[in-house]
Amino acid sequence: MGVYRGGSGLVSRRTRRYTGAVSPQSEFPQDDLAVLRRLPAILRRAGYFDSYGVNGMLHLHFRQVREQLDALPGDLRTLMSLFFLGEQVPAEQLRGIFDPSEIAALRHVGIILEQEGLCHTGGLVLLPLLGQLVFVPLLSPGGKQDGYFGEDSAAQAARTAPPRHARCLDLFAGPGHLSVRCATLAASVVAIETSAVALACAELNLVLNSVDDRVSVREADLYAGVDAGERFDYVVASPLTLPYPASLALTGEAAEDDDGMSELRRTLVGLPAVLAPGGSAQLVASSTGDEDGPHLRRELTRFADEHGLHIVMTVPRRARMRPGDRLFEYLAQTCVQPARPEIQAARELLGRHLEARKAHFLYSVFLTLTHDPRRPGVQMTQHFRYDSVRPDDD
Repeated sequence: MGVYRGGSGLVSRRTRRYTGAVSPQSEFPQDDLAVLRRLPAILRRAGYFDSYGVNGMLHLHFRQVREQLDALPGDLRTLMSLFFLGEQVPAEQLRGIFDPSEIAALRHVGIILEQEGLCHTGGLVLLPLLGQLVFVPLLSPGGKQDGYFGEDSAAQAARTAPPRHARCLDLFAGPGHLSVRCATLAASVVAIETSAVALACAELNLVLNSVDDRVSVREADLYAGVDAGERFDYVVASPLTLPYPASLALTGEAAEDDDGMSELRRTLVGLPAVLAPGGSAQLVASSTGDEDGPHLRRELTRFADEHGLHIVMTVPRRARMRPGDRLFEYLAQTCVQPARPEIQAARELLGRHLEARKAHFLYSVFLTLTHDPRRPGVQMTQHFRYDSVRPDDD
């Protein structure tokens, strides 16, 4: 689970509610935004991309990076500590890397916060992602799910492939990493998100990557942010799909019989109406299931036939969800918060909830949906059948 853990200055400056499209140009001086646009080049020259890539191009391996800090030159060590590890660094060290006007600009937009001579990023990580840099929230179990970003998010970015010059829709946009990815290829992007924290982060990332002129960011719940008659050639979505009992659901909106896929179903139901003829969508989600596979497959087959969709369902892996398994214990732990049950009560409630639904596994799922009434149906790639399932699988 990923949640925002900090009072970023960018967010604290934006206390008003978002209505319609938003743009940081109305909030910050152009000189400050110009420094923000230069930040990727500054970090690239310092070796930030290369140092991050030592551990793989799509990862959140904080421990490995921390262990390797001593191998880095001094300036790069400072940048990795500040922007990737989220640690406090002496302000004096930054003055050796940035000139005073650049530091002032980064403070004005809320990226760098300073207190008693120490600087930090207020809970944001600056992640190299397929040639771009994006600020994403730090990961932490439990709490409100604002601006989620995890390794599944990085995997979704890697497979996001909009047609060039397409009109794109990014649902559950979070910190805007997929909007940035789409905007590098597409003609236009509409990014829809409900969290003000995530919207502020998305604004930051669009300016950081100089694609803010191609993206309209809207605060809305799913398709309520789509204008009447709007159609899109390409849609990406990352709905939250975890099988919490209704009384423990992190969103507080789950029905008693929910299996964790209500947000995915809401996304699918509205999808045919916004897809242009020949359009396609790529979704990342998870599905409960039994030994034979994800429960979602049966629903998707009916859905594809009803709406003339061709669906490719790629299932890369599964994790077992029984007491003692890593995923089960993780889900139970995220439910233990103020005004929530203690861990043993949460474990018992979660166990009964999963058993009643024969949800013994959680399957990772990638979906590619194409508007093609000539060949509706579902094709499933079953990599999980070759996995050996161990008690500690996650």
